[in-house]
Order: sequence, then C-alpha cells, then structure tokens
Amino acid sequence: MTKLQVINLHATSSGYAKFLGDLGSYIGTIKNGKDLICLGDTNAQIGVDNPSEEEKQLIGKFVGHEQSNQNGEQLKFFIRRHCLALRTTMANKTLMSTWASGNRASQIDHMMTKINSRVFLKNINAQWVRNVSTDHKIIYGGISIVNNATPNGDNFSQLDAEKWDVSLLKDETLRNKYAETLDTMQIDVTSGAISDVWKAFIDKIKSAASRTIAENKKIPTTPRRRKALANVKKWSFRLKRDPFKKSALNNLKDAKRNLTSLNRRHEEEEQVKFFENLQTFKIGERINRTHAYMKKHRKRNNKANKPYIPMQNWQTGHNNESMLPNRLTGSEYDTNEVPSLDRIEIILKQSKNGKAPGIDTINMELLKYASENTIEELKQILKRIWKENEIPAQWKETLLIPIPKIPHPKNVADYRRICLSSVGYKLYASWILHELTANTTPIGTHQAAFLQGRSTMDHAFVTKRVLEERWNAGDDTILMALDISKAFDKLLNVLKSSSRFDSFFFVRLFHVPVLVSASVSVVGSSAALPLPTGYGRQCPENAEIVTISVGKIVRKIAGLVVCDF
Repeated sequence: MTKLQVINLHATSSGYAKFLGDLGSYIGTIKNGKDLICLGDTNAQIGVDNPSEEEKQLIGKFVGHEQSNQNGEQLKFFIRRHCLALRTTMANKTLMSTWASGNRASQIDHMMTKINSRVFLKNINAQWVRNVSTDHKIIYGGISIVNNATPNGDNFSQLDAEKWDVSLLKDETLRNKYAETLDTMQIDVTSGAISDVWKAFIDKIKSAASRTIAENKKIPTTPRRRKALANVKKWSFRLKRDPFKKSALNNLKDAKRNLTSLNRRHEEEEQVKFFENLQTFKIGERINRTHAYMKKHRKRNNKANKPYIPMQNWQTGHNNESMLPNRLTGSEYDTNEVPSLDRIEIILKQSKNGKAPGIDTINMELLKYASENTIEELKQILKRIWKENEIPAQWKETLLIPIPKIPHPKNVADYRRICLSSVGYKLYASWILHELTANTTPIGTHQAAFLQGRSTMDHAFVTKRVLEERWNAGDDTILMALDISKAFDKLLNVLKSSSRFDSFFFVRLFHVPVLVSASVSVVGSSAALPLPTGYGRQCPENAEIVTISVGKIVRKIAGLVVCDF
C-alpha cells in the first residue's frame, strides 16, 4: 500500500527563508516509505534562461518567467537540495499564469513531488472559476501510482508510452497517407554528428506515425460509436471550462456510460461474427485466426502483486574491455568501398511483422512501409555509419525484458531475459551479417550447432541414431563436451585470425554489437543500468560468429586428437 503525505502551502513575501527552512525540516521527518506532494501558493516566480537538461527535469519547460525573483532562486535551491521536481510547469501552458491582479499576472502556484516518486500527477490543468472571489486559478489533476511494488531508492523513469497499431499499415489507403506524411518532412543526413542525424530521423518517423496511425486508432469504425465519442469529448471540454458545474459532470458520466455500452455491444457482435465465419476457412487458417483472436482478447492481470527486486540485482558481470579488440584506427582500416545498399531494402522486405520494438518504440513496420525518399535517407545514414565506423549512441542502449520462468518468481534467477534493440541496430547488423556469410566457406558436416534449419530435436535424433548404429556395430565411441567460456567475447580473436577478411571489415564487425547500457523494464517503468563491456546477446551477428569460431576450434581439436584402440 502506498502511503502519501500531502502538504498544503501558503507562503508570504516576508520571512521566505524561514518558511522554506521549516518546510525542509518537516520533509526531513517524513519516513522513506511515504511519497510526498507539496502544493499551493509558493509566492515564488521561477524563470530560467536557456535551461539545461537537468533544469528541465526539475523545473519543467512551461515556465512562465524568463528570470526568477529572490523567492524563486531560493525555491530552486530548495528543490535541488530535497530532490523535488515542479510538476505544474511540466503539464501545459494553462499553468504559465496562475495569478492575476489588474494588469499584473504571475506563476506563483506550484505542485511538487519527489523525483523518484511512485505517485504520478496527470492531467494537471488550471482554470479561472466564476462566482468565486479569488485572484488565483483553480489547479486540479489526477493521481496515479506508477509502480506500487517498488519502494523508494531506485531511480525509475517512465518508459516512452508512444505505441502505434502498426497493423493498420496493411490498409493501402492508410499506408499511402503515412508515406505522404513522411515526404512532407525532409532531414539533412550528410552533415552533423551521426547520433543527431539518427535522432532527427527517428523523430521524423514518430511524427508521421502520430499523425496517421495514432489518430486513426482512436476513431471508432461505426457511426453510432463515433457520435458517442464526440459527445464524451464535448462534455469533457465543457467540464474543464467550469469544473464545479454539476450538470456538465452528470452529462459526462452519462456520455461515458453510453460509449462503454456501445463498445461492449460492438465487441460482442464482432465475436459472434468471428465464430460464425471461422468454419469457412481451411484448417491452417482457422488455427492462425484463433491464435490471433486469443492473443488479442487474453485476460490481463495487471493488478497482481509482483515481487520487488532491487534494480541493481539485474546488473551482472564486470567490465573487462580487454576481452574486446581495441578500437582500430588509421588508413589501413578506412575504405571507400561500401556494400550494396540494395541489400538494405531486401532486409526490410524480409523482416517479420509484429516484433516488439526497442527502447526507441519504433517498430520495423514503420520503416518497412515508409516512402521511397525515407528509405533513401535511411540508406545514406547507414552508408555514413559504414564509412565513418561510428554508430549512433542510441544503438548502444537496449531494453531488457524479464520473463518469468516459474509462476511465482522471487529473484533474478527466476526470470529469463530478452533484449530488444533499436531497428537501426538490427538493420545495420543484418547488413554486415550478409557480408560475413558471403565471405565464409559453408560449414561442413562436422558441426551441427547454430546452423540455420536445424533444431534441437534434429540434433537429439541424429545423436541417438549415431550412438545406436555404433553400439550395434560394436565400435568404440568417444563423447566429448566442449565448454567455451565467454563465447561472445574471446572467440572473436579466433575469428580475427582468419585471413579471409579485410582489416576494414573487421573493425566494423567488431564495433557494431558493443552495448554500454540497458534499460530494465519492470511493471511499466525502467531504469538504465551499465552493461559489462561486451557484445549484445540480441545482435544478429552473434550466432554466425560463434558458428564460424566453433567450427575452427572443432577442426583444430579433430586434428590434434589421435585415437588408438
């Protein structure tokens, strides 16, 4: 259960330092298990000129003044000292002026919470209220618990909640609208730091998706539900203009109930239609449609009590940069030769739909169905990355998702971890992987692991059959288990010793999969953790690198082992 302490403030101009001192002393007496909200008239005008990123996280971007008065400077120092953040200046422009008297107006009313608070203030608004004798706006909003299972101490941040129904891009009309929206936005991919160029490209994709897919996802498909949704928006707008008007509140409740009823009735009709038409399809299509239906309508138990695991427990391993080849520089490793850019389009077309995005929330479909000009910009960005051998900083971050192995996990060992990386990272690594496979000889019959088209059941069947044949023939058989420690790091030196690859290819092969941090997603929130310097487990190159390296080791061992029976 979350314990919340709410402090109502009313400060005067005189004795402001004593007021903050008393407030700080009281905050110091609050136990660590409680969250805190301070709200009211602080009588402080806060302003910043060219705020830094740190100041934006503490003070916000909707600041109503360019400069702070004396009380504002003291309040800013107080906020930093007690690890607080102004939430009203992060809400919207209605909070930029909260007090007015004659021709004077100011922003002196604020809401503050702890930086790592589990209490999230949402939908904060400020409105003038009629028939109330006051020169201040009424500030109101909602409260939600971000993560009820995590006590204070872990510095969490909310994950980017931008998600789009990319399956809508299967519609040709919507796909064309998405491509046309992308064509209206152009970026310069030839100049600037590669990290800034990639960020501008991702922002372009997000903007186009928000204008097309996100908007269409919220619009009901039937006229009655569209009318009901418009009625809800109308009364919601009127209630914001006058929060204390009971008739508007009652009408809004009725409109929401009507919309909920229509949505429930529409869902029931869709279910009946689905099962009536299911028998008209072949058995394979029926299985696929049934699986998609069950996945869409599965029960989600988000309110279940989940165990608290300290965030530092997810960090494993130690940094050991000696395991990796040094960053190679010099003319020996520079080249003007760039692999075929047409391969990128082939990789996009062959990529599977429905895969989870990385920490940048960009699905592969958003690139797959992009316009030709956008694909050309993507090619030029990857070409720059190849020639300069400098990958964007965003690619070195991955999203780690813990998946429980048992019904009731209690510690880190009870979870299986999967890493979700950026789509650009996947494309570039797959591009290099094609060059790697094109310059290696096919794997012989001496090796069975990590080969495409061979599953675990195939290996078990072949092993059992070989053993049975040799036992029936009376032949002696030797079984040897080879445990290669830190396969994704040390085996790279084995691969590097091969003379089939050029130096400029090696420096790119070794550089792309290195990760430096991961954001662990737990109960909808995340915290960035440094990773051991090494190769990401989700890199497409890993399996091929290990396959080639293990093949060389097995051949070498086979030449050294002499059996004399």
